Amino acid sequence: VVSSAETPSTPPPADDADADTKASAEETTDNNAADEESADDIVTKLESQIKDLKDNLLRSLAEQENTRRIARRDVANSKSFAISSFAKSLLDTSDNLTRALDAVPEE
Repeated sequence: VVSSAETPSTPPPADDADADTKASAEETTDNNAADEESADDIVTKLESQIKDLKDNLLRSLAEQENTRRIARRDVANSKSFAISSFAKSLLDTSDNLTRALDAVPEE
């Protein structure tokens, strides 16, 4: 018969087990904190990238609208110039015809 006194069970020292558990918990906490910091860094970078892309998009849209506005203005100016140029040519021709008729003696 084996008595409990003859086969003493030796549990690991409490201090070593507690130290290992604490060290493991601290590593996990440090890893989680590092993961959270890197996740926060990633989120910050992505938010910054989104902001930059939105800014670029708005600038591109504004540039396109300005180009359209300028093109419409140029077309309107061209039409106006063409009409006024045509009218001037017509007046010059009319003046020349009037002078030519005045120069011809009446019969």
